Amino acid sequence: MSARSAAALVAVVAAAVAVPAARADLRIDDVHGTPSAPVAGSTFEVSGRILFSGAVGSIHCRVLVGGRRYRAVRLVWDGSAARCSFVVPANARGKVLAVGLAAAEGGNRARTTLRYRVA
Repeated sequence: MSARSAAALVAVVAAAVAVPAARADLRIDDVHGTPSAPVAGSTFEVSGRILFSGAVGSIHCRVLVGGRRYRAVRLVWDGSAARCSFVVPANARGKVLAVGLAAAEGGNRARTTLRYRVA
């Protein structure tokens, strides 16, 4: 490697290190389930406030019942509130219900998961 190539490489690396990557503040706050304990055969909803720093990104909801994915889920986005609602399967009594909310904006991601024992 010539001295000129080495100097160019050092300049590129120094420029890349000197410019910090812009990190957006992406958060999921105030997450709760309604009613407080899910009951087999009835409607359950998890809601949370998603705070994007700039342009609105995307949101996702994932529900697992007894470790298996449950797809009959309705996700509603209203301003900063995300609501994930579904009917808990009748055969889920005693199983673990896991509901995850995720948000993405650019390269930033935030997620949270709530776990319940179905009554």
